[in-house]
Amino acid sequence: MPNATFLANSLNWLVARETLIGIPPKQPEHVRLSLSQSQMSKVTWLVLVVLPGLAVLLGFAIYWQRRR
Repeated sequence: MPNATFLANSLNWLVARETLIGIPPKQPEHVRLSLSQSQMSKVTWLVLVVLPGLAVLLGFAIYWQRRR
């Protein structure tokens, strides 16, 4: 489909019909995410505890190194 759009736009440009040149909007893709209870628990811990904890530890390490 992208090649067909490119070809049509190229031909419209060649015959000087710029008003017809355009890229159609993409059709939204429906994606469903299914997680088990243990996977959801791991994601929750990662987002609420591990990532903020790493940011705090990294900030403290940079502070400590610059202080010396």
